[in-house]
Amino acid sequence: MEPPRWTSPGWDGHLLLLHRTERDRSAALAAWARHGLDRGERVVLIEPAGAAYPDSATTVLRQHGTDPAAFLACGQLQVLAADRDLYSLQGQLDLVEGALRDGFPGVRVTARAEAAEPLVDGQEHADLERAMNGLCHTRPVSALCQYEADLAPMMLHALCGMHADGIVEAQLRCRTTPDGLSLAGDVDVSNHEVLRFALRAATTTESTRDLVVDLTDLGFLDVCGARALLIGTSEHREAGGRLRLLGPNPAVERLLLLLGLDRAPGTILEPR
Repeated sequence: MEPPRWTSPGWDGHLLLLHRTERDRSAALAAWARHGLDRGERVVLIEPAGAAYPDSATTVLRQHGTDPAAFLACGQLQVLAADRDLYSLQGQLDLVEGALRDGFPGVRVTARAEAAEPLVDGQEHADLERAMNGLCHTRPVSALCQYEADLAPMMLHALCGMHADGIVEAQLRCRTTPDGLSLAGDVDVSNHEVLRFALRAATTTESTRDLVVDLTDLGFLDVCGARALLIGTSEHREAGGRLRLLGPNPAVERLLLLLGLDRAPGTILEPR
């Protein structure tokens, strides 16, 4: 199974990075940051305060072939220690406005979840995540929020709903599209809940529109993943909406047909 193509287009917006290993985290972080540096954007790396990480963001960049020295010297790359001002609604806005005033065409902000833990409570953190959604949709901003993948289901569900533009995981990438989701990579027993909650976040019981899930770049799907397609869209389909599965590869299509997803109520399979 090949990993998702991290360097492909679609690194913009408010993204949730779910990492199981440091290797997963560092590869995704380095690609996301490099994409912004190549576009001339300011990249802001927020580190937990008072902690020395051997795998700090600048070390990660260096390990993945980007020398941060020149970018730090000219101010295009910033490394900031997390504090209460940064983790406030005004602090987020000031960070963005400062980059734009300095002449950068956009700004990218990333932090580990643990950077916020000693500074804000759960509700404040959720409010900040929602505010970042607004900034990413009204300003030239991208945010990569880094969380360990071993989360309780309720927390995973909430986080998928807070990150409106996509989810990055070791094997899977879910990208929000105007009509639904685009999937790349593999779905199996290790990450099927990510897909299920991403689908839940993409649907509402009030909407009866078609939910389009583009499977063109999905390399592998097992039975758990197929069940996630149905369970994650059950409320949407019960409310009268439809699930359209577009362009699966031959192996994925065979599995979907074998399991009868083409006959499930409110589900339409559209082969390549």
